[in-house]
Amino acid sequence: MAEISRQEAVRYLLGDATDAEKEALERRFFEDAVASEEIAAVEDELVDDYVAGRLAGVERIRFEQVYLTTPDRAARIEFARALQERLAAPPKGAATAQWPRLLALAATVLVAFAGAYFAYRFNEARRELARIEEQQTSLERRQKELSQLATTQAERARLEKELELTRKEAESYASQIAAAQRDVGETIAFTLAGGLTRDTGASQKTLEIPPGTKQVKLSMSLPADHYASYSAVLRTPEGREVWKAASLAARRIGPALALDLAVPARLLASGDYIVSVTGITATGRAEPTADFSFRTRKS
Repeated sequence: MAEISRQEAVRYLLGDATDAEKEALERRFFEDAVASEEIAAVEDELVDDYVAGRLAGVERIRFEQVYLTTPDRAARIEFARALQERLAAPPKGAATAQWPRLLALAATVLVAFAGAYFAYRFNEARRELARIEEQQTSLERRQKELSQLATTQAERARLEKELELTRKEAESYASQIAAAQRDVGETIAFTLAGGLTRDTGASQKTLEIPPGTKQVKLSMSLPADHYASYSAVLRTPEGREVWKAASLAARRIGPALALDLAVPARLLASGDYIVSVTGITATGRAEPTADFSFRTRKS
């Protein structure tokens, strides 16, 4: 791995490194023992420069604001200052023989301080890493919840769309039923008896037409003759034509046929009427088929 630059180490030690820079350096501590030694060496230089008065400006201010805030670091500075003063004093007599032991003691103290510091930083880094992993797990759980929510919302939108379509279909059916009910209420059916042959003396039946009726449906039985189509004319006994229709199709009822006529109720006044039915052959020849008489009475 690349060496840690002095600038990177100073920014880390003086608290000026970003969170990303801190995390990157502390990961290197775990992976590479040399990285810890490089940081320790820069820290020793900072302490020596501060005690010797070589730190100036912003770097000295940051050192005093950040580095000297813990008791162990302050004690280390005092020790380094005392050691420097001792080293600066001229050796006298037997004191000269104590220098190797003092230096060994100083080295031991420095190593102890460095070990305590990096153990503290190691534990801090472990806690920070655990916090990051917990945040990552929480983020993944949140993303899963959002995905499930999106699926639920899409399903809800689909169901709402289906519900709206069902509601519209129900409204359409209700409208059709209402129209059919109106048609039933506005139409009356009446079956004409007799008249299987031309018989102007067929007995009359009375058709009651209540107010609001718009259409009268007349049904009559016909001989089982095979005509291509039928025509019908509605007249009064005096011969006045009231209504007529052509190209009518009969419907089969067992061996016989039935013909249905839809006559507007407004054309029928109270009185007697005759329906004359004519069969039309395939060649277009008209053949009288049957007459039906009935009587109407409007309320």
